[in-house]
Amino acid sequence: MCDILIDENCNDVLVDIGMPVKHKNARYIWTDGNYEESRWFTAWDPSVQAESFCLPQCIADLQGNNEVPIGDVLISTAAVCIGTLTPDELFRTEPSLPTAQISESVDIFTVSAANHFCLGNFNSLVTSLQSTGKRIGGVILYSNQHGCDGDQTYYDGGPMVLVNGEVISQGSRFSVQDVEVVTAVVDIDAVQAYRTKHQLLVPLEDTTSPRVEIACSLYRPTLAAILLDHHHPSVWGPKIYSLEEEIAMGPACYLWHYLRRSDCAGFLAPLSGGIDSCSTAVIVLSMCYLVFDALRDGNEVAMDVQRVIGTRVSLPKTPQELCNRILHTVYLGVTGCSSEETCSRAQRLAEGIGAHHIDMSIDTVYQAERDLLPQYTGFTPDFKGSTAENLALQNLQARLRATTAYYLARMLPTIRKRPGEGGLLVLSSVNVEESLRGNLTKHDCSSADLSPIGSISKIQLQSFIRWARIAFNLPILSEFLEAIPRAELEPTGFGQCDDKDNGMTQEELFVFAKLRSDARLGPYDMFQRLLHDWRDQKHAREVGDLVKTFWTFYGKNRHKMAAVTPAIHATEHNADNRFDRRPMLYPSFDESLTFRHIDEVVDRQEREVFVEDYDEDLNEKIFDIREEDDPEELVDILHPQRCLPYPLHGKTKDWLLQVFKGNQGFELGTFNASILATVMKKQSSKWEDISMGFNAIASAGFLLKVEKSNTPMTMNHYFNDSLQRSHQGKVTAHVKKNAFHNGSHGMVVRLEHAEQPVRSMSNEQHVVQDIHDILKSYYKVCRKTFVDSVCRQSVIHYLLECDDSPLALFSPMFVSQLSADALEEITGEAPGLKRSWEQLTKEVASLDKAVRILTRI
Repeated sequence: MCDILIDENCNDVLVDIGMPVKHKNARYIWTDGNYEESRWFTAWDPSVQAESFCLPQCIADLQGNNEVPIGDVLISTAAVCIGTLTPDELFRTEPSLPTAQISESVDIFTVSAANHFCLGNFNSLVTSLQSTGKRIGGVILYSNQHGCDGDQTYYDGGPMVLVNGEVISQGSRFSVQDVEVVTAVVDIDAVQAYRTKHQLLVPLEDTTSPRVEIACSLYRPTLAAILLDHHHPSVWGPKIYSLEEEIAMGPACYLWHYLRRSDCAGFLAPLSGGIDSCSTAVIVLSMCYLVFDALRDGNEVAMDVQRVIGTRVSLPKTPQELCNRILHTVYLGVTGCSSEETCSRAQRLAEGIGAHHIDMSIDTVYQAERDLLPQYTGFTPDFKGSTAENLALQNLQARLRATTAYYLARMLPTIRKRPGEGGLLVLSSVNVEESLRGNLTKHDCSSADLSPIGSISKIQLQSFIRWARIAFNLPILSEFLEAIPRAELEPTGFGQCDDKDNGMTQEELFVFAKLRSDARLGPYDMFQRLLHDWRDQKHAREVGDLVKTFWTFYGKNRHKMAAVTPAIHATEHNADNRFDRRPMLYPSFDESLTFRHIDEVVDRQEREVFVEDYDEDLNEKIFDIREEDDPEELVDILHPQRCLPYPLHGKTKDWLLQVFKGNQGFELGTFNASILATVMKKQSSKWEDISMGFNAIASAGFLLKVEKSNTPMTMNHYFNDSLQRSHQGKVTAHVKKNAFHNGSHGMVVRLEHAEQPVRSMSNEQHVVQDIHDILKSYYKVCRKTFVDSVCRQSVIHYLLECDDSPLALFSPMFVSQLSADALEEITGEAPGLKRSWEQLTKEVASLDKAVRILTRI
């Protein structure tokens, strides 16, 4: 402060400096709590009236006064009144702000900020500045901290000058320079004219607002006379970057400021051949473009570049040459797990961006570490063994890659004969969804020095890579967008897609990440929100299952956030525990009260939906076992007429899972044979009413007994054909999703897509799926067989063709032997009907006689 006061360049300049002060034994700073200054400072209360502040002695000697006002006051110069604003005042929702600072009597407002970079937030800031300027008029001078201040946030600058809400000058948001100065000559008369036009009169209370008079004039007659065009400066309109541009430049600027202040020699980024590590490398390339554009012989950026790359002779001629000096990439493969496809992609990406690349196999160190266990314990783990064995071998690979990466980071500058002792900063490539769900190995390559993409969603990264493919002319990025995401920690035969491992899509995981971090929602509140948001897309049970899946993994893997790499803060849903300070350890959610509440809501909604649909169209929900009314003569011998409900759809697998859990044995991947008999008996429970309603004789009951009491079996080849078609249908549907048209060859699919498993399932889900497929195929066979048996045996044979059938007994010989009275009893009409016929016959005869008489007359 003393240096600024005595600097001659600051003469006749009004300087606005943000700094903490000690007043009445308290350290004061204006803060809204974002940067944790409350640990050391007290936030200033704007409602406090102006007070006297005792200057430190060194400042008092230069100032000539021992005391100055402190508080919210206006500064008056010759013909100009100046007020100060803070960023949080701009974002307030109240229409009026503190009178002393926001009023029509103020000509110039200064806004000194320390706003950090966050995707999409700058647009809101500009909108607030413009709306404030248009509402009250005036000149707004917005300045913001710029660069890396040693924490995980990048302060994105973006200084602006606004007149009556219009941007007339704007500086860079993303710059590798230390300081940027933005200037503009403004006409105060334009402010007064604007306020007069819009009838913005000075309120009476503003005349009593506390003011400090200073002997300083901001009026420059020379500028007014010479630069006449500045009387009406042209309106620029704010420069707003797209999401993809912000991802490219925000983290890139942070990386440069961090690198030049760390005395390190560059970066090391392990490449996996996937889109996450690809995004990290492309962000470093973007950094090189920004640095290269700022290079000027002898300027500060040039000196920083020379120090980082270890030469004072020449500067890089292209961004790719600079990238080769700074960025080192390595592909760490394991034979049998890593594929040639990912290795090739990583190699070609490094060539495209100009990075110094190494293709390295870690087979020897992996095998040596793996063989330690059988050597000292006699136990040899295997990927095909237990889950613990499989995970242990996966984690071993992942952590060896991290150890090897740090070994290379220490030695590569020496190998490349770089002067100095600085190593390389290792970059992590874990996105925010992987961190929240825990889809990473603790202390693997997710544990590094910096994480450029740690607070960015994979959905956003995919959009960024599509943009970078054109912006940086990198066709290879198309392959990363089309590639199936795989960790490649298991042998190739175990290939699995990360989305299927997650149990949900990336889009769904992105929604969960925002609701958990931004909205701070727990399981039940998250379920309630998504029940509304997804009401047109998913049923309540599907929403509940997704929420429970997310929270199950979130609780199990939350401890991994204790070791996560510091992530550049780019979004509010950053999973880094330095920004999200919720517990590291959660109890199991499986039997929790929260999950039970979710299940209760799901069950209640399903019952309500069923009852509502049932009431709306009752005839479509039930059916009669016989379509025609029962004859009175047969009521005593027919099976009672009944109404049966139609089958319920969508509940079969849930029911099968309950049956399986109740009969589960110790076998892995198999099930008790009695389960098929149990479920078949339940599935065919309506057969008795349907068949007896059609033909109520003993033979139908016998057929039912055979079908329902014996162990399910069949020799019909149709059962195997149906089961095979069911399996093949799932594979075909899976392959079709990845098929594309290839000219004369028609629809084709890549081999790696065809090799992917149809669906990732747990052991229970796999067994239940098998039971379902077998039951479905067997039910089809049994239904056809049973219907044929009822038709051929009960109807045709027992009713029509056998010796004891009613038609066989009622033969012509039998009829000829009957007496007239017997025939009359069997075939004659009822007595009442006979009397009616006789009465009608007499009436007809009487009418005929009457007609003849009338004719003669």
